[in-house]
Amino acid sequence: MFTMTIRHDKGTTTLAPRNSQDVSALCETSNPFYRAWVELALIILYARQDIEERKAGQSTLLNGIGFDKFTAPFGTYFAEYVADGLTQGKELGSILSTTKKLGKRNRTVIEEATSIVVRHRGQVYDVLASVGDVSDLMRVLKPLLPEMAKRSRIANAKYDKQRIASK
Repeated sequence: MFTMTIRHDKGTTTLAPRNSQDVSALCETSNPFYRAWVELALIILYARQDIEERKAGQSTLLNGIGFDKFTAPFGTYFAEYVADGLTQGKELGSILSTTKKLGKRNRTVIEEATSIVVRHRGQVYDVLASVGDVSDLMRVLKPLLPEMAKRSRIANAKYDKQRIASK
């Protein structure tokens, strides 16, 4: 069974989802660690994407693995953004914005990311059930982080150029 122990100012808390419903429950804002949980789950889902899907930022296969065609654009962007934050030394739970709104959607970045994780909670649980703890999981995910961070920086640079050109 997967466990994730988080150290904080009041001691430690261990998160141990037993099923996909627990994955959803850990995404609720009443969980003080939900942001860290959502950020980790996004990287898990990204890692399940086919290599070509990762590059394209969209889901092209109907295989039920990783993001689907509706969640792939934002899911890919968010996962790569989280990876970029991790490679810069930020901690899980401090990367995605709780205040920045996403255009016409009127949802914050973390709200949109949370809805993606909840939609794919079964896949997240399946991965967690196959590893022992967060260190085992990160050993598997860590090799992906530099490439994910690079893609995030490229995407952000393109966005900045488009924004400047439109002014």
